[in-house]
Amino acid sequence: MVFTEEYFKILIPAVIAIIVAFLSHQFAKTRELNEERRKHKIDYLLKAYTSLMIHANNPNELERTLALRDAVLTIQIYGSKWQVKELDNILKLIMSGETAELDPILNNLRDELREKLSLGKVEGNIYWVHPSLSLLEKLNQKTKL
Repeated sequence: MVFTEEYFKILIPAVIAIIVAFLSHQFAKTRELNEERRKHKIDYLLKAYTSLMIHANNPNELERTLALRDAVLTIQIYGSKWQVKELDNILKLIMSGETAELDPILNNLRDELREKLSLGKVEGNIYWVHPSLSLLEKLNQKTKL
């Protein structure tokens, strides 16, 4: 078979089109994978942050325990090296009966979450609010009026 000039006029654009289609597909898949990873990271940060916030200074022992369990599971799987190490230090203090300082890890989770959401950095520590059931009932009564 003899390759003529006409043959190459058809073959070269076809090969280029196939290569462009393949590369476009690869870039799209990479972009989708990166976006999915970003969403998972945001979900992780939000869950870990929320669980530790529920645990912190909460008078309800059952809520505290369940929230700490959720935070530990989440951070051990998805956390950064620093977060896992900090959590390990916190757990050692809790198991020895000492008070653990949660502000550093909470601030780290908050800062990383805000960064992933393209929000500005917030200075200072976290404030905890755990209203009593009676206060919640009073607030609920006021809103029903």
